[in-house]
Amino acid sequence: MGQLAEERSLLEREMLQREHQLERREEALQRQKVATALRHASMAKSLDMARNQNQELRDKVRDLEREVDEVNDERNQLVAQELMMANAQFAPRMYGALQAVSGDQPPAAPRRLSRQAVNPVDNG
Repeated sequence: MGQLAEERSLLEREMLQREHQLERREEALQRQKVATALRHASMAKSLDMARNQNQELRDKVRDLEREVDEVNDERNQLVAQELMMANAQFAPRMYGALQAVSGDQPPAAPRRLSRQAVNPVDNG
């Protein structure tokens, strides 16, 4: 009987050791689950922040492109206006008005020069 009691107590100790090992494994597994959940939550938060920043940057790019288009349109209008003003300033009708104001005479029609005037060689 003493041997049976001894075997029984040995088996009970082994069973208690296995239970403790199992509890430690379960605790380690639970800690691992918590750490994994925290890591996933952190990654999800980082991903959300990156997506939000990405959307903000896209919106900013769209606004800047719109502003560039508006500035280009204004520039084109100013260039067209400047060209129209320059064209009007040097138009033939204005040139005549400027001559009348300045008192200049219109240039004379070009005259044909005689051969003697062009080539003054003595023929005689």
